[in-house]
Amino acid sequence: MIRKVPVLLLIACALTACIHMAAEVATNPFRRSEERTPEVRTPTIAEQNAAWCAANDCSGEPLRPVNVLMDTHAHLSMGPGMGRFFKGKPWDLEHEPRWSDRFSEKMGVEAMRKSGYGLVVVSLYTNVFAIWPGDAYEAIDEEIRQTHELVRRYPDMFTIATTAEQARRAIAAGKMALVLHLEGAEWVMRSEQDIAYLYRAGVRATNPVHLYDSWIGAADLQAGNRFFLNPPGFGNSYRVNGRRENRKGLTPTGKEFMRTLKDYGILIDISHLSRQSLRDLHAMPELEGLPFFNSHMPDLDTTTYSERGVDDEAFGILRSRKGLLGLVPTAHSPERMDRFPGLCPGTVETYAAIYAEAVQRAGDMPIAMASDFNGGIGHLKPTHGPEGCHAETEGTTAFEKNGMADASSLPATIEWMRSRGVNVQPLYDSAERYLQMWERVEAAKRL
Repeated sequence: MIRKVPVLLLIACALTACIHMAAEVATNPFRRSEERTPEVRTPTIAEQNAAWCAANDCSGEPLRPVNVLMDTHAHLSMGPGMGRFFKGKPWDLEHEPRWSDRFSEKMGVEAMRKSGYGLVVVSLYTNVFAIWPGDAYEAIDEEIRQTHELVRRYPDMFTIATTAEQARRAIAAGKMALVLHLEGAEWVMRSEQDIAYLYRAGVRATNPVHLYDSWIGAADLQAGNRFFLNPPGFGNSYRVNGRRENRKGLTPTGKEFMRTLKDYGILIDISHLSRQSLRDLHAMPELEGLPFFNSHMPDLDTTTYSERGVDDEAFGILRSRKGLLGLVPTAHSPERMDRFPGLCPGTVETYAAIYAEAVQRAGDMPIAMASDFNGGIGHLKPTHGPEGCHAETEGTTAFEKNGMADASSLPATIEWMRSRGVNVQPLYDSAERYLQMWERVEAAKRL
C-alpha cells in the first residue's frame, strides 16, 4: 500500500529545493581579497579596547574569572529577518508570552532584567522564506541596529562587547554583556569584504551552515518530517546506527571560508553541521588548536532519532578543543521518551534528565543554557495543570503551571533543577569557558 504524502509537505519540499538552488546559483563563489584594502582592514583588539575604555570606566582591580549565567544562543531582535512572521521588539512587548510561542518576543527588557543573565550571545538571523533573499544584508544590519538601540535605551543594563576583555569589564560592572553572533552565513558572508564588514559591525561568532546544504558545506539532518528542511542532504544520506546522516561535508570553498573566519578572529560555531562537515572542520591543519563550540543543541544522540544529537565523536571534538555545548530547553525534546519513562515529556523534568546526562558525558566541558528564545521552537511545557502531566496542588508554583514562557522563567527553571539534585554549576562555568575560547580566537586574529 502506498502512503499518500501530504500536499503541503510536497509543496514545502519543492520550495526548500528552489531556495537551495537559488542559494547555489545566486551566491558568488567565496574569494579572499588579493590586496588588503581599507575595506577589509579591521581594528585590532587593542584598538577596540582603547575605544571602549574611552567611553567606559576601565579602572579598578585586574579582571577575575566570571561566574555568571550565560545564554549561548538567543535571538534578541528577529523582526527584520522574519518579517510579518515575527511579533514584538525587546523594548515593546505587544503580547503576553507563552511557552508555546514561536517567532515571538520572549526577551523583553523586564524579562531580561529578571533572568539572571550576565552574558548573552545574540544570534542574528534572516530566513529567506520570510523575506526576499536580496534583502538579507539589510535585515541583518537592522537587527544589529536594534541591538544598539536597546543598549542606547538602557545603558546601565546592557553593553555590546566586541572583545573578551570588554565582556569581562561589563560583567564586573554589573551589566549584561551582549555578543553578536550570525546564524547561517551563506546569505550575508559571501566574500572577505562581507566578513570584514560584519566584523566591524561587531559580529564575533557564527555557525556558517544552518538548515540546508550550501556552498559552504553540508547541514545535519533532522528527524521525522523535518527532513524537508534539507532535501539535498536527505538525497545524499545513508543510515548509521538507526539514523540518517548526510554523506557530504565541507566544500573546498567552505574550507577557505573557515580559514578566513580564523584570520578575522571570528569564533566558529558547529551547530547544524553534518557529521562529515564537523570531521572536515576538525581535520583542517590551519585550525589546529582553535576552539569550537556548539551554541544550541536540543538533544543528545541517545534522545533523538536524528543526526542533530550530540554523540561521543562530537563530545570528543569539543572536549579536545576546550569548547562548549549549549543545551536548548525545548518542548519537542526528547524525541525518544523510552529513555525517560514516567517523566513529563517536553518539560523541565526531561530537560533536567538530558542536562544531567550531558554533564556526565562532557567531563570537564561546561554545558550551557541555549534558550533559542524568539526562534521557531516552543519552550518547556508546564508540568502541572491542563497542559501538563500532573494535577495542580496547593504547592504548585507559577513556573510549574506556566512552563518557560520567557527569559524571566530562567531562575525558576534552574532552581527546579537544583532542588532535584541536578548539578547546575556548569551553567555558570560556561561564561568563563566562552570568554577563554574567545581570547584564544582573538590571539589567532591576523586581519
